[in-house]
Amino acid sequence: MSNQMKGNAVFLTEHGVLRRETARQDARPDFRTQGEETAPAWVFAERALLLEAINTERARRALPAVTLQDVRDVETAAVGHIDYARKLSWRCAELALGQAQP
Repeated sequence: MSNQMKGNAVFLTEHGVLRRETARQDARPDFRTQGEETAPAWVFAERALLLEAINTERARRALPAVTLQDVRDVETAAVGHIDYARKLSWRCAELALGQAQP
């Protein structure tokens, strides 16, 4: 399988993670504080799921794990884009494949 095909497969997986978590946002309307950040609880749940998905793929490829801060940095870069979910998914896929630096 080519790197492009693998990238597409990971992209779809990451986007699926986002789609599933987005569907559950209403179930987590409360706000939480983690470190110095206060945000809706779903934000933290979404990041945790993305981190798990990214690191599962990285482990499969014998790449070192990324951190929650790495996922947060990718998310921050996607905020404000009209295609936020697609941008975030794509950047997560790049991290998972080792095509982008954490």
